[in-house]
Amino acid sequence: MCGYMMHNMGIMVVAEGIEDVRQFNWLRDMKCDKAQGFYIAKPIPEYELMKTLPSMVKDNVWQGSYANRVADNDKTGHQQLSNF
Repeated sequence: MCGYMMHNMGIMVVAEGIEDVRQFNWLRDMKCDKAQGFYIAKPIPEYELMKTLPSMVKDNVWQGSYANRVADNDKTGHQQLSNF
């Protein structure tokens, strides 16, 4: 319900702290736009981020889309800020 109300006001809805697939699916069904949390991506050390980052950014645009992989991989992929 909240997602619909916020969208009607022209506001993007971002969920933080998602810890399991049940929360992820519920927020997606509530039309949340973006998501972040331990379920989506566990914290990684800086050196790991620096190793991964170049493959995820092209022309200064983030290329990853967790939501697409979630549908295909039964919620097993991980990424930091996800589009629903």
